[in-house]
Amino acid sequence: MNSNKIDKENIFKILTQLKRESKKFKYEQDSIKNKSKQSSSFSLYNINDQQFWDDQQEMNYTEQTQLNSQQSFLQVDSKITNNEEQNYPLMLKYAYYYLKWVYMIQCGIKSEEQIDELIESNDISQYYLTREIQKKAQCKHLAFNKNDTLIAITQNNEIEILKFNNEITDKIAQLKGHENDVNCLLFSKKSNSLISAGEQIFMWVESSYDKWQTRYNIYANSPINCLTFNKAETLLITGNQQGSIQAYKLDFIRGQIFLINEIKKSQNFVYQVSFNKSENRLLACTKDDLILILNIEYDGGLTMYKLIKRNKFACRVIFLDDERILLAQKQALIELQLQNDTIKETIIQETDSDKDWYQFPIQYNQAQNVIVLKQNKYIYIIKELNKGNYLLQQKLDFDSIELFGTISNCGIYLITWNNQKLQTYMLLK
Repeated sequence: MNSNKIDKENIFKILTQLKRESKKFKYEQDSIKNKSKQSSSFSLYNINDQQFWDDQQEMNYTEQTQLNSQQSFLQVDSKITNNEEQNYPLMLKYAYYYLKWVYMIQCGIKSEEQIDELIESNDISQYYLTREIQKKAQCKHLAFNKNDTLIAITQNNEIEILKFNNEITDKIAQLKGHENDVNCLLFSKKSNSLISAGEQIFMWVESSYDKWQTRYNIYANSPINCLTFNKAETLLITGNQQGSIQAYKLDFIRGQIFLINEIKKSQNFVYQVSFNKSENRLLACTKDDLILILNIEYDGGLTMYKLIKRNKFACRVIFLDDERILLAQKQALIELQLQNDTIKETIIQETDSDKDWYQFPIQYNQAQNVIVLKQNKYIYIIKELNKGNYLLQQKLDFDSIELFGTISNCGIYLITWNNQKLQTYMLLK
């Protein structure tokens, strides 16, 4: 590769980064404006002259083309030098246009619009940290409600219901009733009702804005690690610490949970359970290196379909559709494709250290078409470009492997707990 080509590639990467930084800064400024309407004393940045940001937004095409002249360059340079501390948005803007002209000359491109479109098409959407609050107690599981206005978090044997509006704000309710730690949560997509599980299974319902009550609770025969329910919310599936997968009849309206049957093919933890797209099969993974695929019968009961023995255990699995499975095992994210009696295996993403904390299941968000994968102390944001083709969009680095989180239904917000901090990330396009 010659030096000229390398220079072009490096300049293009910097242009993309500058564009992304401008978007991030604009979001931060908009957040400050919105908060200042509520509290005039709130400020994250020492920016006194609003005209700086207005200048960036209002720069027209004529001003852009004038940057091609040496006189404009000198004027801009003087303007930036005189306002170094307060003129960050203008510095970003002019750095972008300086480099854009260099790139246009190198590539022989005459149209600025062509460069802008090229940069936009190659700019990958990413999540940025927008807020963090202290939360000392471990949040093993987090869950959004149906319209992303509430988020539930576990706090040992209690559950907090928090208001969410672009970020976590007020605590609405504290739910008490579990005798031991709550391991997992699942909000209804039809109402403000919540299932929580540990050594017991609780059904909670919202009776008024800040009032929640227990509708039903039963004891489990072993602490539950994971749960899911079907789209109709009539079938609840749980996996426990003794290797059992259980099917329950679920009725939020009547407030009922009844055991249908269970399957036990493992002697160890069940880490994650997942329905396929047609909801006629169930997927599960266990600590003793097993992948189980179960049939779901007409009455909701479970029967064995296929048992796969792996050479390494997977602590996270999910059905993408009826044939494709994603599983996270030590140092790799793998796609399994079911083809009649054969299984095709493809490594999608090699990951870091084999040490991990088993909670924080794989999540597939259809709204943004992204997969959220936690491995070790990292979160990988992977975009499915089309069936079978994936792109690593982002890798977030945290302080420790004791990391839990969830993505909102709209796919715009990612909430994590790590190192006694509850953090809100927002997707900026």
